[in-house]
Amino acid sequence: MSHYCAACDRCFNTSISLLQHLNFSAHAASYECDSCDHKFDSQLILNQHLSSLVHALLYNCDDCDHSFDSQEILEQHFNSSLHISVFECHDCDREFESQQTLNQHLNSFAHSSSYECDDCDREFESQQTLNQHLNSFAHSSSYECNNCDRKFENQQTL
Repeated sequence: MSHYCAACDRCFNTSISLLQHLNFSAHAASYECDSCDHKFDSQLILNQHLSSLVHALLYNCDDCDHSFDSQEILEQHFNSSLHISVFECHDCDREFESQQTLNQHLNSFAHSSSYECDDCDREFESQQTLNQHLNSFAHSSSYECNNCDRKFENQQTL
């Protein structure tokens, strides 16, 4: 019966020979799984790991690309200082710790208010679109005084 080394695809006559071979420093784990950071002695074993059911049952962080072996470790990751993700609202520039809290903010009553242009009274759904309007060519047209023909940047200074 032969004893097989999966790392280098060699066969040995005895288990002692195989163990001596495996203990040799050339067999240091050098193939790492990008998803879970486990290390393997060969590409073959890494490929088996990647296609295994165990690998498919990893707990993935929805906010970053990390995967974990258990729900408990995933929760520790969420609560650690290593898991600092910032989710920014592009309408009001507030920052949130998770996509879920950002979504709650976006769907909240406080966020659904409209933004009004003080110059032309148009309403916009977000601060960002109001800012675009304020910086647009259509908005930059000046206001002319009917009495003196002077031009002003907005109705308030007219």
